[in-house]
Amino acid sequence: MPTKIIDDTSRTKPIRTIVGDVL
Repeated sequence: MPTKIIDDTSRTKPIRTIVGDVL
């Protein structure tokens, strides 16, 4: 679920960058 990933990225900044690259 994308919503779950967004929540994780919101809490962690480094992971957010990785997810942004994937998206």
